[in-house]
Amino acid sequence: QPALWFLPLMTFPAVLGVGMDYTSFFMNRVREELDKMNDRDCYRAATIAVKMVSHLVIGLGPIVAVTYASLIIGVAGE
Repeated sequence: QPALWFLPLMTFPAVLGVGMDYTSFFMNRVREELDKMNDRDCYRAATIAVKMVSHLVIGLGPIVAVTYASLIIGVAGE
């Protein structure tokens, strides 16, 4: 069965938008952690930021998967 014609048109902007959002979340978190530290250790600030932001990214995976699955099932079922 051929792929839906609009699937790439929906997937690319969603992936791009999610990537930009979570990059900005990560960079803001690194900046916050650096402001809290006295020694301004960038490696440690980035490590803390990855630990904090990773939960958001992992949580988004199932949401996006279910959303796309429902769209594909809804359109393919017609």
